[in-house]
Amino acid sequence: MVKTRLQRRKKLLEMVAESQAGSSHGVQDATITLMEKVLLRMEVMETSWDKKMELFTREQEANSKMKEELNELRTQHEYTDLMCTQLEVRVKEVEEARDQGLAEIMDLKKSLDEARDEITVLKKSMRHNSGGGVPHVKVKEPESYDGTRSAKTLGNFLWDMEQYLEGLGLSDDETKVKVVAQFLIKDAKMWWRRRMD
Repeated sequence: MVKTRLQRRKKLLEMVAESQAGSSHGVQDATITLMEKVLLRMEVMETSWDKKMELFTREQEANSKMKEELNELRTQHEYTDLMCTQLEVRVKEVEEARDQGLAEIMDLKKSLDEARDEITVLKKSMRHNSGGGVPHVKVKEPESYDGTRSAKTLGNFLWDMEQYLEGLGLSDDETKVKVVAQFLIKDAKMWWRRRMD
C-alpha cells in the first residue's frame, strides 16, 4: 500500500512538472504544495478506507460465524421439537394405557364385588338349608320302586322321594330326576332305560 502511494505521488509530481515546464518557479511550488495536500488528503482517505475494509472483513467473518451458530441452533431447535413431539405422543400412549388399566381394575373390582355378593348369598343359603345352626338330621333314603302297578305303592314312593329330595336341599329338576332314577329297580329300571335310549 505504501509503495502504491509513493508511486502515485511520484507520477503526480512528474505530471505537474511536465505541465508547468514553462511556468515560473513560484507557481510550480504552489501547484506542488497544493498537489501534495491533495495527495495527503487522498492518503488519509485511503488509510481510512483500508481500516473500514478491514473492519468490514472482520464483521463479515463474524456474520459468517453467527450464521453457522444460528444454523446449528436451528438444527438443535428442530431436533428439540421432534423430541417434544415424540414425548407428547409417548405421554398420550401412557395416559391411554393408564386409563385402560384403570378401567380393567374397575371391572375386576366390580367382578370381585359381585363374587363376594354371590358368596354371601351362598353362605346364607347354606345356613338356611342346614337349618341355620340346627344339627344336621340324616334323611332316610326311600325304598326302591320295582314297577309294581299299585297306586298306593307308587304314591308312597313318590311322596317318600319328594321328602328325601327336600331333605337333601335339591332344587334343580335335572338333578332330582337323576337321583330318583337311582331308586328304580327291576321293571321300573328297564322302563326308564328304554325311555333314555
